[in-house]
Amino acid sequence: EATPLPIPDLMLGVTGTNLPMNRLNINFDLIDDVEGVSVEEWKSMDARLVEEEGLAVGRTSAGSLAAALRVAERVTNADILTIFFDPKWKYGDAFAPKFPELYA
Repeated sequence: EATPLPIPDLMLGVTGTNLPMNRLNINFDLIDDVEGVSVEEWKSMDARLVEEEGLAVGRTSAGSLAAALRVAERVTNADILTIFFDPKWKYGDAFAPKFPELYA
């Protein structure tokens, strides 16, 4: 039986808790491929985004970019769009001390 990840390592709340894919409300017939991202990969991309781009995006955004860059290494003649859709502050691991009113 799979063990849920600790809160600081969660990237995607549902899939990070090891919920089986057949329990997700997703039509996988419309999806060509699913890229997994390890805890180490999203954390590394998160650090790169802060250091190189000055972007404080959320865990799922960092993980999405890590997966997109991996896909970009093996596909040609394609456009890959990655959206940074979650801010780092919502996880409380970087901005909570600076904005305590958001965590009251």
